[in-house]
Amino acid sequence: MVPLLSISMFFGFHAQPVQSVATSTDSGVHSHPIIPPNQATSTPATGPLELDSATPGSAAVGDTVTLRGSGFTASNTVLLGGNVIAKDEHLSSFSNGHQEITFVLPSSAGPDCKAGEMCSMYMLMVSPGTYRISVENENGKSNSISFVVTGAPLTPEAQ
Repeated sequence: MVPLLSISMFFGFHAQPVQSVATSTDSGVHSHPIIPPNQATSTPATGPLELDSATPGSAAVGDTVTLRGSGFTASNTVLLGGNVIAKDEHLSSFSNGHQEITFVLPSSAGPDCKAGEMCSMYMLMVSPGTYRISVENENGKSNSISFVVTGAPLTPEAQ
């Protein structure tokens, strides 16, 4: 299999680029999609949204957190204490019916505003403490599980 060329194509408004590689074999030229590393290679499960665990169970701002559960889709919103800390998170892996979303714990959280809904705009600093973490997507809202934030973000004075 010899790569012939790499193509990036854009479709529609707000669409994600689709990349593919054309390869040549004895049976002709074939196109194969390139799936970015932060997107799952399996079809997301449909059904009830359920959150099983957060790994690690406690983290500081800037740490990577992995949520494991089921019912995740290609676009997930992660909530900490009811506030958005990660939006449009892609399914990062899928095996044996278990799905994972991986994100970096941010220094701030915002309101969970739905399309067409009036919503106050604010940002909250993520500070140490115990919170409930959950996931929302087109399948609904998951159960929430306990999650501990162990460290606050660096302030400009501390940097």
